[in-house]
Amino acid sequence: MQRRDNLLSLCIITKNEEKKLPLCLKNIKDVVDEIVIVDTGSTDKTVKVAKQAGAKVYFKKWDNDFSEIRNYAIEKASGKWILFLDADETLSIDDSRKIKGLLNNPLVEGYLFYIRTQIENHLSTSVTQSLRLFRNRKEYRYQNLVYERIPEEIITNIKDVEITIIHQPDPDKYLQRQRMKIELLKKDIKLNPTDSYLRYTYGIELLNNNQIEEAIKQFQEAVKYVKHYHLYTPHLYKLLTWSLYITGKLELGIEIANKGLKYFPFYTDLVFLRGKIYQKLHKFSEAIDDFKRCHQLGDPPSSMVSEPGVGGYKALLAIGEIHEELLNAEKALDYYSQAFHSEPSLTEPLYLIGTLVKKYPQLGVIDKILLKYLGQSEHNQLMTLIDILCLEKEYQKALYYINILEAKANQNIMEDIAFVKGICYMMLERPLIAEKYFSTIPKEHSYYEQVLLKRIQNYWFHNKWDLAENLLKQILNSNNLNQKIKELYLDLHSLLTGKKITLNNLEIEGYQIIARLIENMLFLKQIDKATVLMEWLYKSSDENLWISIGELLATLKEISLIKKIYSQLNNKEVKVSFKEKVAMVLLKDGHNIEAEDILKLESSSNFGVEGHYLQNKFLLKKISTLINSALQSEKLTDEGQIKLYQLRESIKNEN
Repeated sequence: MQRRDNLLSLCIITKNEEKKLPLCLKNIKDVVDEIVIVDTGSTDKTVKVAKQAGAKVYFKKWDNDFSEIRNYAIEKASGKWILFLDADETLSIDDSRKIKGLLNNPLVEGYLFYIRTQIENHLSTSVTQSLRLFRNRKEYRYQNLVYERIPEEIITNIKDVEITIIHQPDPDKYLQRQRMKIELLKKDIKLNPTDSYLRYTYGIELLNNNQIEEAIKQFQEAVKYVKHYHLYTPHLYKLLTWSLYITGKLELGIEIANKGLKYFPFYTDLVFLRGKIYQKLHKFSEAIDDFKRCHQLGDPPSSMVSEPGVGGYKALLAIGEIHEELLNAEKALDYYSQAFHSEPSLTEPLYLIGTLVKKYPQLGVIDKILLKYLGQSEHNQLMTLIDILCLEKEYQKALYYINILEAKANQNIMEDIAFVKGICYMMLERPLIAEKYFSTIPKEHSYYEQVLLKRIQNYWFHNKWDLAENLLKQILNSNNLNQKIKELYLDLHSLLTGKKITLNNLEIEGYQIIARLIENMLFLKQIDKATVLMEWLYKSSDENLWISIGELLATLKEISLIKKIYSQLNNKEVKVSFKEKVAMVLLKDGHNIEAEDILKLESSSNFGVEGHYLQNKFLLKKISTLINSALQSEKLTDEGQIKLYQLRESIKNEN
């Protein structure tokens, strides 16, 4: 029998939630002793749904005050414990069952649950924590018009638990509600300008709307007034540091991170962020020290909002990235491999290993890992590795391994294998064989539409324009493809067949598709087609898309096109990275004069590691040329000749 002092009341505020409420109540209604619904003016069947679930339903007029409504619900609750959920939130069966056991701890006044909001286009997407379960005491009442909370000064002895609420708002309702909440928040801040929590929450809303500079101002005000015992304080320092980092205010970011770490030295996320800033500042030693500390610290205390992996594999990857930037391939590989072995199910370490091996083929590690997984029949990891080979345009090698895998694989992945084989043969200029494999994938397959798009590309690459047009008619009738993707492929077909179209601005996905097409065309040495598409890509704001294209153009020694792309770039960091990476490819292929020519574009002292490395290579080459000239001099003494010879050999070793 449930003890009376442990009776639990579930409180929910509703308005037109007939669709969401049943799911909210499904797993929790048999756990609680009482359901209290306060309705603020529903015009649908919300009240009927609530009563059918056995809820006590009360009505209260909405007066633009979330705390008032929540406090009214508490007054109507008879339980000794209060649990708050929103109608668009759910708990799993397992998490619901954990709740009753929490009520027996006499030392705890309340519990923090994790909140995971599932909605697109939000910058601040970390899982947050919220006080949702607490004792029903008269002093425990919410404050603030919006983003209501019971302040830590009032309720103490709060404990966090591994219970996650999934928040799945209706997108249209959510945006409307957020606009209303922001207006209330502004009003609240005007009434309470020194309330750090209000400033913190407003900053998060501004981040979610991509107003980063305005968010920084709110976070800075919040830091002025925050108390270090507030539960949100570590996250406030993290968000301010992150905002400063992505807006390039790096020195100030270091200052804020140091201030936060003075109070929260075990907050791994803040150490990690400081490491990223040091890396951006090219203070590599300090960055590596921070990432190593992250790995030693592991995950931060559960009361702190954290990004998964910063105390583990992400710290190892970050160290590897620094060593790769410093051109220390062996060490980079070592750290990427450590990250991979610590989290074998993740693909990110494998992709980084694949990119590294592409630059330094002598490492040969991908082959070793592939052979290992072939022996263990780890099909998922094998498909990931083969995908990496395709991304690195190692199509012949990918085919070799996929044929071995095909002999061992079960029927479940045969269609996946056919898709990869089709891509490989398409890029190896064997379009008929590619089409044979693509055509084996049935319409019922989950990515059949992606197969259609690859078939269209296959026809484009091999000048089968009529066949491409027939397939375009098919995708127009597909309900599973985004309308913007359909329109993009129609426009691309028109461009490639010589028709004039308006080059409209696209979303980032559209420009990414164009960039990948250009890369594939350059790999196939179809420069004229690639050049046609480049005119559209110039409109993209994501200039990083040009770096891989520049590297491919370097392999083709298309210097005039490289210079044209460089002249179109505006971001200084991207320009430096572009010319350095292009120059590295040219140098690797023995085109020293062209590499030096590219590196001198808009000559600047603001080089990265690769730029300084290249400058040194060119300088050593010039010195070597001068030495060779001096060695021909008849006036040179034997001793001088020996010293110059030794110097020349030393320079050769350096190179």
